[in-house]
Amino acid sequence: MNKEGIKRLEAEAESLVILLIRAYAQFLFLRPMLVHYELIARIGTEGKSAGFKQLRNLLYWSFIQELVKLCKDGDERTPTVERLMEKIKGTAVKKILEDKFSCNGLPQIEGEDEETWKRHQKEYEKESRERFSNVFDRLQNNTKKLLDSNALSGFKKIRDTLIAHNELRKTENNYEFFDIEELKLEFGQERELLKLLEEVVNDLNSVVRNTGFSWEPYLEQETRDVCKFWEIESIEPDGVD
Repeated sequence: MNKEGIKRLEAEAESLVILLIRAYAQFLFLRPMLVHYELIARIGTEGKSAGFKQLRNLLYWSFIQELVKLCKDGDERTPTVERLMEKIKGTAVKKILEDKFSCNGLPQIEGEDEETWKRHQKEYEKESRERFSNVFDRLQNNTKKLLDSNALSGFKKIRDTLIAHNELRKTENNYEFFDIEELKLEFGQERELLKLLEEVVNDLNSVVRNTGFSWEPYLEQETRDVCKFWEIESIEPDGVD
């Protein structure tokens, strides 16, 4: 793979962070609408329940579509976890990324002799290659867990039949839209999927770009903004983490 190919991989990895930030913003805004019972009750007393439910449904399915698109998508131009992982798992590309990850080198400290510096360089490179191997193994395991999950499979089915398209199916006695109940999805799976996706995107950026994103301050600020908008003290109801 040439320099332009590596540059493309780096751009795709970075874009997954940007898209995940967008998905997190949707999730954090939506979360109180799903679980914050005091907020839901207050909206009811204000006579806004019908509009609130409509907005909640629209936001929820929009968020699900973003999740699915981040993981897998049929358009070759679209960066996804599945497509990027496919590109970097080959031996040749993996070796290029490992060398890039491990060979940044240490600056020579003033007064440090050449032999000592070279020894430190070799130790650093060895430790870096071991760290790369550990991160890559974890990335492969978590990616497989993500892409093979029942939740993602179910959400993709919903995206394909009810969100991106409106599939009309022949039943025993009639024609009907796809019934979500068939998928046996559980509330909260979208949150678990989002967290796993965050781990995968972090590791992808580590092995491809040798960098990461500081999620905690971003999520804290976004949470404060959401609480201010909804006039609540926390996104989660009391007793829920």
